Amino acid sequence: MFRIKEKQSLLEARTNALKRAEQEIMGMRKENLALYKENKDLMNDNEEQKELIGRIINLVSGNKYNNEKVILNKIKELISDSESQN
Repeated sequence: MFRIKEKQSLLEARTNALKRAEQEIMGMRKENLALYKENKDLMNDNEEQKELIGRIINLVSGNKYNNEKVILNKIKELISDSESQN
């Protein structure tokens, strides 16, 4: 009789441990999904910034008339456009 109760107790402990582990897994899955979405957003932001930097580099390297004021104004315009899109 004692042996049966001992086995039942062990089985209940194992069942409870499995339930806790399943709950932890579900929490980790939710966290993983949230991190995946955040990473995706950050990658999009990085891509937009790379495009903006590329446009600025093209603008600066194409300065045939050495007019820094025009370039500065154009850079400000590009940044303003980029910020308004976000």
